[in-house]
Amino acid sequence: MSLRRSEPPPAYATTDPRKFDLQRDNTTRTCLICGSTFPIDKTVRLPCGHRYCPPCLIDAFTFATKTEGNFPAQCCNMPLSLTDARPHLGGKLADLYAEKRVEYNTEASKRVYCHKCEVFISESRVESRAVCQKCGERTCVKCKRKAHGNDPCPTDKELEKTLKLIKEKGWKKCPKCGRVIERVKGTCTHIT
Repeated sequence: MSLRRSEPPPAYATTDPRKFDLQRDNTTRTCLICGSTFPIDKTVRLPCGHRYCPPCLIDAFTFATKTEGNFPAQCCNMPLSLTDARPHLGGKLADLYAEKRVEYNTEASKRVYCHKCEVFISESRVESRAVCQKCGERTCVKCKRKAHGNDPCPTDKELEKTLKLIKEKGWKKCPKCGRVIERVKGTCTHIT
């Protein structure tokens, strides 16, 4: 059985962006996320070839700012360009995303947050004390509490209890981020 050349091949559903766009006419595209069809100039073509409508692109960037595990905004494991998306995001979201990029690209053990309002303080505002750009408060870089001048960092009774428990249980601190974890036998060998 052979196909006649005058009949188009059957259209099958696909998520492959190269085939996806071939199924549409030249004036519209379908948003990969919401499935709605838009004029081609109202969609954003991503590095992987998929297309998003502006509301879905905004959602992707908003979602990425919520927690570090969601960062960066991406499709097909390829990061989305803030430069390309900026015209669709609006100033506030684009600025927030840029701030989160700085925060999440700062090594976890070197991050400083304001002791009062908990805003991330960028390294450019950190010396022996970190000055919050939002409320102006100073935070000690060592103990992460209110700056105390040249006085030694105050002891933290609860922290001392926690450190004692960590030692008793045999838990370890991750050498990269400083978070306390329990190494289960047969798992990661980087922590000894």
